[in-house]
Amino acid sequence: MYLELVAVILAVTASCHGNETPQDWLRMMSWESRDNLLHLHSHLDVKKLTAPPVPIYRPDLGNQIAYWLIRYNHNNHAIISAGDHTGDYSVILQGEDPSPVDRLDQQAASTNSTCVRYILLTPSPDLNMACDFAGGRITERPLGNENATALWTNLRHEENADDENEKEMADHKDETAIHLHIISSFQPAAFPVTDMRSTHIRSLGTSNGSDISVRLLCKVLGVCDESGRVHVYRKTEYGEVYVHLEPVNRDGMEEFQHDLHFEVVGTDHENRPKAKGFALEPSHRAKRQSAYTYYSIDDRTLMPDYDQFKSGKCQVGCGPVAWAQIFGYYDRRAHAGRGSASSQALYRCGTDGTTGSNSCQAPRYNDDRMKNYIAKLKDNLRTFCLFGSGATLQKRMDDVEGFYKARQGSSGDIVLKYNKFFVTRLVGVNSDKVRDSALSYIRQKWPVIAGFRVSGVFSQHYAVMTQYRTRTVRKKVCKLLIFCKTRTVREYDMYLHMGWGGSQNGWRSAKMFMAAVAKY
Repeated sequence: MYLELVAVILAVTASCHGNETPQDWLRMMSWESRDNLLHLHSHLDVKKLTAPPVPIYRPDLGNQIAYWLIRYNHNNHAIISAGDHTGDYSVILQGEDPSPVDRLDQQAASTNSTCVRYILLTPSPDLNMACDFAGGRITERPLGNENATALWTNLRHEENADDENEKEMADHKDETAIHLHIISSFQPAAFPVTDMRSTHIRSLGTSNGSDISVRLLCKVLGVCDESGRVHVYRKTEYGEVYVHLEPVNRDGMEEFQHDLHFEVVGTDHENRPKAKGFALEPSHRAKRQSAYTYYSIDDRTLMPDYDQFKSGKCQVGCGPVAWAQIFGYYDRRAHAGRGSASSQALYRCGTDGTTGSNSCQAPRYNDDRMKNYIAKLKDNLRTFCLFGSGATLQKRMDDVEGFYKARQGSSGDIVLKYNKFFVTRLVGVNSDKVRDSALSYIRQKWPVIAGFRVSGVFSQHYAVMTQYRTRTVRKKVCKLLIFCKTRTVREYDMYLHMGWGGSQNGWRSAKMFMAAVAKY
C-alpha cells in the first residue's frame, strides 16, 4: 500500500566500466565499504563478485555514497552500508536477483532511458528507491514534499536505541570515545589491506592502563614482526587482501588479566591513512560472538508470490495480497499432504476461488481466479482507495477471520498484534513487543504478516514474513583507553515475501508496527 508521490532529483554524470577484475571492482569502493563487506562476507557467504558494485545515494547525504549494491555468487545480491556516516545497519537488504536496481533498469529501458544513479528515498525495511535519469527525470516512488532529512535522522535514533541506553548513546556520539572491536579465539577480526608495505600494528596498552610491547602483541597475533610491520596476509575468495586477527600464541598473555588494546594502521587507494582499533580478550574472559541462528516456517518454498493489480480505480492493496499469500500457502500445503490440519477448502474451483470444488490448488503466482480471490479479501478488509493505492487500516487486518473460519473450520483463529493507543492505531509505530510476538509465531511455524513504515505519516506496507535470523555482536567503547564499556547487541533480520509477484523478496531488518497470523 504505497503512496506514489512526485519529486525531482538532479541527474549526475554516468560512469562506464570496462573489463575490470573483482580487484578493480573493490577499488571502486571506499576503504570503509570494503571493511564492512569483509566483516559481512562469511555471514553472506560471498564466494565471488559477479558484477561491479553499484553506488546508491540518499537525499540527505547529497553526493556522498550511502550504500553499495553487491552482486555475488550466482544470483545473489545485498545492499550494504558504505560506512558509519549512514547511521544505518550493515546490511539493509539481502536476497536473490532481480535486485531493486535491476527492476529500475528494466523500467528505464522500457522508455528508452538509462539510470545514471540510484537514490534510496526511505529507510529499510522498505526499499523505496528512485532511478535518476539523464536529463533530470526520475522514476519509482519518489519522496515528494516529505522531509527526507527527518526520515534518516529518525533512523539513526532508532539504530542507536536498538544498541545502547541513553548514557551509552552519549558515549557513542562523543568524538573523544574510541571504538574497539573485540577479538578472541571465538571472535576473530579482519583489516582490509591496500598497500602491504604500509600496514602495521601499534600498541595502545591494556584496559587497566599498563603498557604492552608491540613485540608481545605480534607474538600473540602471529602476523607481524617485532617492529609491528605486518607480513602475513590472507585473501578472500572474492579477492580482498586482509590481515586476519586472532590470538594464535597465548604464551605471552598468561600474565595479563586485562584486554590488550591495539590498532592496525594502513592506507586506502588514495593513500590516506586508515586505522581500526581492537581489544584482545584474555582466554578466561573470551565470549563467543554468535553466527546467525535461523528460524523458519515449514515448506517455505510453497509460499506463493502474488502481486497487486488494479481493482476499480486503485491498486487492490498489500493487505489483501498478504492474506491471499498466507491462505494460498496453507492450501498448497494441504494439497501437498504437508499440512495435515490445514484445509483444502481455503481455495476452491469457483470463479473467485471461494466456492465450488476443493480440488483446485492455489497457484504459485497470480491468475484470473486468484485476482478475484484477492478482490474478495479486499472487500472483507474494507480496503479503501488512498491516492491511487489500496489502503487497509491495521485494526482491520483481522476482519478476514469470518472468511478464514468458514473455510478452515472452527479451529481457525486470526491473531493481531499492534499498539492500540489512539495515535498508533492510525499511524503505525514500530514496537519491539510486536516484533517479539512475530518472532515467536515464526518459531511456532506460523507465517506472519508484518506491517512496517514506508515514508510519510500514513504510508505503510504489509508483507509476509517466513523466516528470521538473529545474532549477537559485542562492541567496546572506551575513553582514554581505560574507562571502557562492553555491550552486547542482538540483531534481527526477517525474510519477507513482499507481495510484488516475487520481486524484491529478501532479508530486511526486523522492524514492524503490526503482526498478524492465521492459526488452525
